[in-house]
Amino acid sequence: MALFSKRTLTSFRLAGGLVAIVITALTVAAMLSLLPDQNRLRLQGLAGVAEAASANSSVLLTNKDMRRLESTLRVVVNRNDDILSAGVRRDDGRLLVTIGEHQEAWQLGAQNARQMAVPVFANGQQWGELELGLAAMPGSTWQDFYRHPMTLLIGFMATVCTVFFGFYLKRMLRDLDPSQAVPDRVRSALDTMAEGLLVLDAKLNIVLANQAFSDLVGEKPDQLLGQKADRFNWLDGFDKPLAAEHSPWQLALEQGSIRQQDRIRLRLADGKLYSFQSNCSPVFTANDAVGGVLISFDDVTLLEEKEKELQASKQMAEEANQAKSDFLANMSHEIRTPMNAIMGFTDVLLRSYQERGDGRLPADSAKYLTTIANSSSHLLHLINDILDLSKVEAGKIEIEATECSPHQDVAQVIQVMQVKAEQKGLALVHKPLTDMPASMTSDPAKLRQIVTNLVGNAIKFTESGQVTVVTEWQQAGAKGQLAIRVLDTGIGMSEKALANVFSAFVQADSSITRRFGGTGLGLSISKAFAEAFGGDITVTSKEGQGSCFALEIPIDAFNAQMLSPEQQLKDTLKLDHSQGQWRFEPAKVLVVDDGEENRELLKVVLTNAGLTVIEAQDGIEALAGIQHKPDMILMDVQMPRMDGYTAVGKMRQLGIQLPVIALTAHAMKGIEQRVLEAGYTSYQSKPIDIDRLFTAMAQHIPGEFGQFESRPPVPETEPVAIRSLEPKMDEPQTAEPSAIGGASPVRSTLASNPALLPIVKKFVVRLGDRLGELEQAANAQNLQEVADLAHWLKGSGGTAGFNEFTEPAATLEQTAKSGNLNDLATHIAEIQSIYKRIDLAQSQEAS
Repeated sequence: MALFSKRTLTSFRLAGGLVAIVITALTVAAMLSLLPDQNRLRLQGLAGVAEAASANSSVLLTNKDMRRLESTLRVVVNRNDDILSAGVRRDDGRLLVTIGEHQEAWQLGAQNARQMAVPVFANGQQWGELELGLAAMPGSTWQDFYRHPMTLLIGFMATVCTVFFGFYLKRMLRDLDPSQAVPDRVRSALDTMAEGLLVLDAKLNIVLANQAFSDLVGEKPDQLLGQKADRFNWLDGFDKPLAAEHSPWQLALEQGSIRQQDRIRLRLADGKLYSFQSNCSPVFTANDAVGGVLISFDDVTLLEEKEKELQASKQMAEEANQAKSDFLANMSHEIRTPMNAIMGFTDVLLRSYQERGDGRLPADSAKYLTTIANSSSHLLHLINDILDLSKVEAGKIEIEATECSPHQDVAQVIQVMQVKAEQKGLALVHKPLTDMPASMTSDPAKLRQIVTNLVGNAIKFTESGQVTVVTEWQQAGAKGQLAIRVLDTGIGMSEKALANVFSAFVQADSSITRRFGGTGLGLSISKAFAEAFGGDITVTSKEGQGSCFALEIPIDAFNAQMLSPEQQLKDTLKLDHSQGQWRFEPAKVLVVDDGEENRELLKVVLTNAGLTVIEAQDGIEALAGIQHKPDMILMDVQMPRMDGYTAVGKMRQLGIQLPVIALTAHAMKGIEQRVLEAGYTSYQSKPIDIDRLFTAMAQHIPGEFGQFESRPPVPETEPVAIRSLEPKMDEPQTAEPSAIGGASPVRSTLASNPALLPIVKKFVVRLGDRLGELEQAANAQNLQEVADLAHWLKGSGGTAGFNEFTEPAATLEQTAKSGNLNDLATHIAEIQSIYKRIDLAQSQEAS
């Protein structure tokens, strides 16, 4: 009904305009005498009658036949309704003949201009006039106006044109309505669509709207017709008003091209906000001009809300991942710092025992030191696994491309793992099957880690028999494929266990974990590394018979010499340091570290290798230490006052090109690149691998590895410290159990070695000073200083062999950082109690 009313109103509005045009045309035509005038025609007819009567009257007057003149005029008056009277008047004004009430009619006609006079001639001269009194013409009154033919004509034309124009235009508008160009079945289909649809003309007027869009805006489809699309409150992706010239449909009209996936919003009158993905397609006319645009609105409000939730979740996950990375980096630093001292001093003790061979160190002590070294190495391996897993989870595995010898890398792993195999009575065999390039381009560190995990896994789960490492090479142009298979005669796996063997933290069952230990990370990390190479690891196994892990990775080979299987077995690296040691030509090394225990450790091992050590505890002292003209610098990264990055940067600015090796407990991804960019020459992570450090140092100062006679440390013939770092120390006190309530004495694990005893004594004296500073800081409620002192004790205590301080110091540090003043005194008292129990008597006897 609404559609009929609107269309009817429009058609009659147009019809009214057309009728007005027709009436105006008729009126102008009448004014220009272009239309016939009935009154004028009547007057013209009366004028003709008057002329005829005048001519006849002239003849009769000439003949002086007055009787016939009167009869003729009577006939004229009687036969013409428009003539009321007639008379003949002489020139002197005397009326000779009258028909009807001519005198009254003539006087009334003179007032209303309803008379006519025609000259009458006699004997060729004007004798008088023939006077005719006329009836009133239409139009003299308002009733005559409405009865006037012109008025009737205009009224007739207006009525007829209004009816016929309205009917005709309604039909034409219906035929021309763009919405009617779409068949009803198509409109029904469009109305069933979930997404809103609009069709706009070239002026952005709505010519079609489907039911979905009309329901959205709360208006009927027919009410939207003819309205501007821009009348709605459109917003851009940033919730700012969308300018009409920047709307997708305007751009589609101007460019004549399809626009897809434009994100816009619509705010309705009730305040609701909807998000749409709009697609605009121009509609072309027959002459290829853009005549309109079809717009579809896909409601993505819920999707956008989900996207926001996902974005928030992603941000939370990234923050959590970053927090985890930061935590791992900090924990790596915290763990590696004491690990550096534990492994380093253990290595020093073992080397000292092996070099002396005088039996002064009991055999059990050597066994205990070996256990400490193996346990430390295992702990470091677990730390590395966790760090590697974090890289795998973050998708940040990067494969380096350096020259390497995979057969040597495999031989190196076998040589290292040989000890574990021998401890279990297993044979560990390297079996190369094909020729192998002597050098390739790959990532040797990750390759060694994969093989180490596979071989270690095989040894772990094999009780008897052997573990065989089979290597093969398949050449394919400039590239080739390295295949390494690790076969064992161990317990094997069931089909169920095979399905999860590469999952992180997963082992066959809980009994396997209890029996063999481990975290279940090695195989997961190895597979991730293999996939990063572009290869894979597969496994076959039979329960009770053993397993076979096969590694296949593509590797670039560059016209290298091919080695036969026999040559590969001979061309191996000698890695057993018990068969030799490092010796360097006389040189000075500047050791920069804020941890005095780390400096002492490096001083011992470097001095034993024939080097002179200069000490500094931060970047400022390192810059001052350049005056001693060292040949090399070993410098920590994180230090107070001036860190290593700043110090090495200043050195490079001053033109100092000495080799500077970074020593840091940070081992997270990117630290090596950062130290190299800062100006360091190379990078060594803590705990320091002495042999690896010496190998790196040998690239810059002359040194070699071999069999040498044991010799005492090189005496210091010149000041080797920038400032005296050793405090004045009294004789150590012996802590008697009875003096501390029966508690057992606290002894350093390093004090039995005479070379390391001075380090232990220095730590004890320094600890006494620091405990006084700690108590003062607590009384002043200086929580930051308390945390710093606790942090120092947490790392240095273990380095000096006093592991009893590690946990209480960590607890005190956390308490200070959390701002808990109430528990500070309790934790400090616990540390002081441990300090009072330190016993150096046994150490002095050993020395």
